[in-house]
Amino acid sequence: MHSLRRLSSLDSIALWLLVVVAALSISCTATPDSRDTSRLIAGVIAPLETVNEVLSLGGSFNGAVFDQLFLSLVDEEPDFQSGPLTFTPRLATSWEFSDDRLQLTFQLRDDVVWSDGTPLTAEDVRYTWQAQISEHTGYGYAFAKETIRDVEVVDPHTVRFHYDEPSGTQFVDAVDGVILPKHKWGELPFEQWREQPEWFTENLVTSGPYMLENWKPAVSFELRANPLYYEEGLPKIERILFREVSETSSLFSQLLAGELDFIQTMRPADIAEAEAREDLQVLTHDQRQYTFISWNVGKPLFEDPTVRNAMTLAIDRDAIIETLWLGYANPGVTPVLSSTWAAHPDIAPLPYDPDQAGQLLDEAGWTDSDGDGVRDKDGVDFSFELATNTGNPQRWDTIQMVQAQLAKIGVQVKPARYDLPTINARTQAHDFDAAVIGLLIDTTLDNTVTLKGDATYNFGQYADAEMDQLLDEYAAALDKGAAIEKIHRIQEIFHRDQPMSVLWEPLGIRGLSANLKNATPSSSSDLWRLRHWEWSQD
Repeated sequence: MHSLRRLSSLDSIALWLLVVVAALSISCTATPDSRDTSRLIAGVIAPLETVNEVLSLGGSFNGAVFDQLFLSLVDEEPDFQSGPLTFTPRLATSWEFSDDRLQLTFQLRDDVVWSDGTPLTAEDVRYTWQAQISEHTGYGYAFAKETIRDVEVVDPHTVRFHYDEPSGTQFVDAVDGVILPKHKWGELPFEQWREQPEWFTENLVTSGPYMLENWKPAVSFELRANPLYYEEGLPKIERILFREVSETSSLFSQLLAGELDFIQTMRPADIAEAEAREDLQVLTHDQRQYTFISWNVGKPLFEDPTVRNAMTLAIDRDAIIETLWLGYANPGVTPVLSSTWAAHPDIAPLPYDPDQAGQLLDEAGWTDSDGDGVRDKDGVDFSFELATNTGNPQRWDTIQMVQAQLAKIGVQVKPARYDLPTINARTQAHDFDAAVIGLLIDTTLDNTVTLKGDATYNFGQYADAEMDQLLDEYAAALDKGAAIEKIHRIQEIFHRDQPMSVLWEPLGIRGLSANLKNATPSSSSDLWRLRHWEWSQD
């Protein structure tokens, strides 16, 4: 359960492309006849940063690993694109709201134990909530638990969540996150969690299909099947070895050489070569990510929506997608992705139209009064810094293309790159002109934290009274499907005002052995249903 409310500024695949480790030379058997079918070797760019979700930065890959080590109350199905979120039982076998929706009661499985044999009970569920809301642990998504007043242990296998008032996020707020082991981790006071992050690895017990072994930070780690896992016959593969590799190109080279069985991500340029190999398969799917330019509307240059519309019209998104993605991405429209059920059917991406962009700038008073090729107004040139994070050459290439495209309409772009801590600090402080950023969507399609006037991830300081009201109403709606008109209106206002120029929605591209069956990485998780992956016996 890690797609809910998981937003990662500047690189929505967390720190994947910022990790610099040496590519490892790995020797392993490669032919189907000699393959060890008890083991799978995966290549990943993302590092495993911690075993404790509460201490995690919230990256999607770390979330995928947590789901192998720990159980959640329910599984979120990766079907948010076709309709409002649906859930299936996991630790919880059933759940029910009280008539006034102030209580939500879960019945838990009675056959689940931790890897040391201790039963997993409602006490662990309450303890997890306490850890998540503690001011000492600094959980990055504590806001998702603010609607919960208390978590009551009714009996060992019944837990009840209490709320002060009904809301549209009650269920999501309750089930988001994995369940932590009170009997083990309760030995360390919350005040010491941030001071002793290594303690949790030394005192790790798990409830999920796998246990952690042989973790060498920034190098590799291994998952081994949990012999006490409750689902009989699962997981299918005994061991999963993850090799952390610094570059996507190196991942692909090792896949071709038979040194890896699965790679987390693949460059579009490598797809044709992989598809030509009988021993490999390529999986592509829509992702829940979008990349955009955030215009800082708090700066005089971008306070006028006419100017922001001109910027979007002057950017050739199709050319960027074809050049950098080879077509394996879709043009962006709004933060409600075009692949989701709630995408507005009558809103299309603004076209590439530099002539119209120039006309809009003329109307806004931006003309080239001195003939130097750069528009100006009241003695100020239309010149700004367009920034992004280091370690992401694709975004840097995007800035170069945008610089050339905007120059055609008399706008001067000054490219800039900053390390991740610096760019994060500057965007959070609204200390920037414009920035190329990537975010993961909240799969409830609630955009409160990105578009509301005082929201955490509203880097550009955009504010609109009608938008704020609609965001609150959609977030509060108990039936998201019935609130479709509200989320459509949210998109209309966004499209009108262009607080961001949404550039693209990328496809996920994974490479893997043709002999790997039931592998279903999805928009929800790189390792979706990993316990069911298995080797073909052919």
